[in-house]
Amino acid sequence: MRPTRLEALTSLRFFAALAVFLHHYGVPGALSPPFQTMASAGYCGVTVFFVLSGFVLAHNYYGGFQGGLTPAGLRTYAVARVARVYPLYLFVLLWTAAPALLEGKPVPRFWEHALALQAWDPHLEIAYAYNSPGWSLSVEFFLYACFPLLLLGLRRVDRSVTTLLVAAGSLAGLMVVLTLWFSLGPSHALPWEDPDSAHRWLYRSPAPRLGDFALGMLTARLYARLAAKPASARGGLALAGGGAVVIAALMAWPRHLYSVPSFDLSYALPAVAVILGLALAADSGPLRWFTRPSLVRLGEASYALYLIQMPFLEWAGRLKTAAATPAGYGVATALVLVMLCAVSLGLHHAVERPMQRVLRSRFG
Repeated sequence: MRPTRLEALTSLRFFAALAVFLHHYGVPGALSPPFQTMASAGYCGVTVFFVLSGFVLAHNYYGGFQGGLTPAGLRTYAVARVARVYPLYLFVLLWTAAPALLEGKPVPRFWEHALALQAWDPHLEIAYAYNSPGWSLSVEFFLYACFPLLLLGLRRVDRSVTTLLVAAGSLAGLMVVLTLWFSLGPSHALPWEDPDSAHRWLYRSPAPRLGDFALGMLTARLYARLAAKPASARGGLALAGGGAVVIAALMAWPRHLYSVPSFDLSYALPAVAVILGLALAADSGPLRWFTRPSLVRLGEASYALYLIQMPFLEWAGRLKTAAATPAGYGVATALVLVMLCAVSLGLHHAVERPMQRVLRSRFG
């Protein structure tokens, strides 16, 4: 039986991508400090993506691997994952590297990006070369590869709500220890470009992001066990609302901006609450708004929005520089965002979905 489609979580992807967009886009000094800080803190959307990815994969594939990790099942899974993310990733990579490739200029470590391995490179200028948001897709491919093995571990703890909560608490504890290690040592003061910095190890390195991903997987099984309970919708509203408030407060806190906990841990935990709450209470009260068809469509195109935002902003961002007042900035930002959404929807329907169908039908 096909798992339930959780459209509210699809919409959540749009807001995570929007947060990253605002982080890259920036805000003018004329706006009040809380708005500047919140926009700068939009990099938290990446952490939300990784937790959400673990949730969605566990929700969609947990039943499909009931018979074990068979070669046929693994092949179907691998083809589906590659078809889902790689064609558009490669399309945007070639788009951004095309000028140098066509002119015969050197393209340093291009093969790392073509194979989605750049996040393993310790040097920031390599990891962020060509299309900087692509580094997170390098992490995502690693998480996809680990998913079948993590699923075996998930089955061992998926015995009750209590065992799942204990597993999630233990995992969160390990993440706390890792965060403290980098917070209390010299790494926290190193610039992002330094290969030994906390930013390199906690934010952009693939292995530590297994914590986010595994938390998402555990949350998916909690959802499966809690969804049928009478009070689940009411509890979901509280979880989603509380998690959203915590995330907003952290984003608006100047001292938290670019801190070691902000690179992963402090946003991963409330993201779990938001995701579980939305899944449980998507049809309740104000959360119904997340299931609106227009918002779901934007969520479906959020992957394209995320990937193309930097090359798009290289020319569309000129509108922002022309805005001399907060009102002018608001109009410019809205116009840029509307254009970006339009291009994203076009790429989603013209490149992403057709290539996904072709690869799945050919190799799946």
